[in-house]
Amino acid sequence: MRSHLKQLHNDINNGGRAIISVYAIPGIPKHPHKRIALISDIQTQELVLNAERIVCELLHLKRPALRKVLYSKPEGPGKRRRGTTQDMANAMHIIALVLRIGTDLTWCKIGEILGNRDHSGMVGGAKTIKNLCDVYPKFKVKINTILFRLDLKQLPKKKWDLN
Repeated sequence: MRSHLKQLHNDINNGGRAIISVYAIPGIPKHPHKRIALISDIQTQELVLNAERIVCELLHLKRPALRKVLYSKPEGPGKRRRGTTQDMANAMHIIALVLRIGTDLTWCKIGEILGNRDHSGMVGGAKTIKNLCDVYPKFKVKINTILFRLDLKQLPKKKWDLN
């Protein structure tokens, strides 16, 4: 499989053209046009910091309080993190959704970046944000504003997929 990709890559670099179906290659996301490949940790950290700043600005939250919730540890097994409110949780899930839409990071990696959280919490939070966008059009406008200010692709007008 890898040899075919290398050959294709060499052909294209040498001025050749190729038409392939992205869906035919395993391991490539179904929507490669909507994500940018952030390879370095510095670029990822910069995107997280910018997302934090914009989310706090639009949702009228205090950034130190959000950072405390994002990077705190639970008090014990099965306990919530101190200071977590619904607004803070929504802000964290918006940041996770922005990272998923804007990069090629997996849910597990996004959970690690946002305070060593489990991937299932990140997926569930993104579904919550998606449902809020479906119910409240003004909330979807806020999400699109965040994506626009981060120079990322905005959400579609109709139903959209989290993958």
